[in-house]
Amino acid sequence: RDDVILVIAGNDDGYQSTLENEIAELNLSDKVLFTGFLGGHDKLSALVDADVVVQTSVYEYGTGVPYEAVLCGTPIVVSKNTGCGENVEKIDAGYLVKYGDKKELKDVLQRILNNPVEAKRKALRAKEYIKANLSVEKVIEKYENLYTDCVKTSRLSPGG
Repeated sequence: RDDVILVIAGNDDGYQSTLENEIAELNLSDKVLFTGFLGGHDKLSALVDADVVVQTSVYEYGTGVPYEAVLCGTPIVVSKNTGCGENVEKIDAGYLVKYGDKKELKDVLQRILNNPVEAKRKALRAKEYIKANLSVEKVIEKYENLYTDCVKTSRLSPGG
């Protein structure tokens, strides 16, 4: 596709030179941008500007960056069978691919890029779910209710 630029954000863990060599061999140097670590406003700007955020890894257990992307209204793709993938699947927040399956990743990205309204709609539904159920305030409220119920139960039980 001529309408896509790949942005690789974050620390490279020593792989950037290997990737740059592959990119040069494939004659894609004008289609790939390495940003390095992004934080604060720069990170949020990148998440808002992206058409899709991809985080495929076998090591990701949390949903930090993917959920941040969803909260920016940006569709996400993550690896199946990881903690991150389970969280995304649980609330249908994005698209799941098998780690290392290049064809599946390509097909999912094509689907998202060819159907941006559908992908955006999925992200916005997940955003509303996250805001309504997973915000810090909601989590604190759930814990407060749990503790209150425990105290009530303790007072009602014999010897309590």
